[in-house]
Amino acid sequence: PLYNPLLDAFRCRFREGLRLFSCTGLLWGGDMDQVGRQQASLSSGDTRKGKPKKKQAIKVLEPPPCYSVLQTWRDNSRDWLCRLYAFAVPTEAALRKVAAMNLSIIEVGAGTGYWAYLLRAVSKKYDNSLTVVYPYDVHPKENNEYHGNVFPFTPVEEGGITAIAHFLKEQANEGRKRDELALFLCYPPPDTNMALKCLRVFEGNIVIHVGEFFGDTGTDEFQRLLMKEFALEDEVELPNFGNTWLRELHLLEVFWNVRYATLAFFKPSSTGAYIVETELAFFAVRIAKLRGQNIIDVHTLLG
Repeated sequence: PLYNPLLDAFRCRFREGLRLFSCTGLLWGGDMDQVGRQQASLSSGDTRKGKPKKKQAIKVLEPPPCYSVLQTWRDNSRDWLCRLYAFAVPTEAALRKVAAMNLSIIEVGAGTGYWAYLLRAVSKKYDNSLTVVYPYDVHPKENNEYHGNVFPFTPVEEGGITAIAHFLKEQANEGRKRDELALFLCYPPPDTNMALKCLRVFEGNIVIHVGEFFGDTGTDEFQRLLMKEFALEDEVELPNFGNTWLRELHLLEVFWNVRYATLAFFKPSSTGAYIVETELAFFAVRIAKLRGQNIIDVHTLLG
């Protein structure tokens, strides 16, 4: 089996929490459910089902309601694992999805390099993958804002947004095409424009996003630009921490540049060929994937 200590620790804390709070009865009183229903009725609704009415109503950063002792447990279970490993828990299914694409990947904000470490391991172990990962972080070994002085699991080069230009030049010299290049962003910070700037300078056709879409990951502007210029091709669900709303489910999502995706994945509908160019089209792609449709008619799905 794949050595994945973060996933093992996540499962142990989950089982431990069930035993602790089931024995004390704190999970079965029903009052937390009532508070949850009241807060849900005040929210703006699931942003994945349509265009949000107001920009400020997009994010729901407060944790799910619960007793203070349970909230303390949830935070403790998550925070240390995130600091020591990564802010999202990789699974073998997610890693193999990426490895099977045979891409040259640049990861900006790699932190401890945990995802890159496992992607390299899976690419070497399975599918005769040609996927290569180049992880970068502005502080890869010490004084990292999110991981302190945790030593990387795999070599992480020092660099940020400016490393993308160097990556693109090197890959072009090696004969790599745009549809063989991917930008990997794992839990980009919500309080900076790092992810937005990366997306603006990246010239490849594929973006792999890990985190909470319209949740505590990246900025609204980044996610709107991603939806405008890229189309969702596939997604893999990841383990979800207890202090995260289910509407902000942790996902690994693969996006393709709409110009390329239109040719590679979409067949002409009865209205003729079309290009995914609106925010609502992002949700149409998601709906079509859930329905298992190969031919997507945006107007039918959204109408």
